[in-house]
Amino acid sequence: MPSVCGLFSVRMEVRDASNACIGLIDAATVGPRHVVNVENISSLPRGARVLSSLPQGMRRLEFQVAGVAVANWDKSVLRIPPGNARELECDLNRHGRATGQNEPLQCDEVHEQRGTLAWRQLRSSNVPFQITVNVG
Repeated sequence: MPSVCGLFSVRMEVRDASNACIGLIDAATVGPRHVVNVENISSLPRGARVLSSLPQGMRRLEFQVAGVAVANWDKSVLRIPPGNARELECDLNRHGRATGQNEPLQCDEVHEQRGTLAWRQLRSSNVPFQITVNVG
């Protein structure tokens, strides 16, 4: 799991409706979603905000945000206690009939918030980072 500025440990995966980690999305896949797990590895409670994208656009996949097909999503969670993790997720679907190997999903940015302070983007050599999924 990439560490982001010593504050969070972040990992990504694609899961289906049964919560199983999957590497293929096809017509039979039920409820696929992009999941970003953010663990607070600092000593203070912190909020986390994650921005994720499909770096190749909606060529084979699309995120679903409020019923709209998009190529990126942005979600946050407040006050993650030290040593605890939270999951941020977005529905993910095949886009059209195109198939292919190694379609990338990317975590573009990670932001942190302490208390009521403004969100602050964390700069790290570990972000952005990608995972891939096959589309059948």
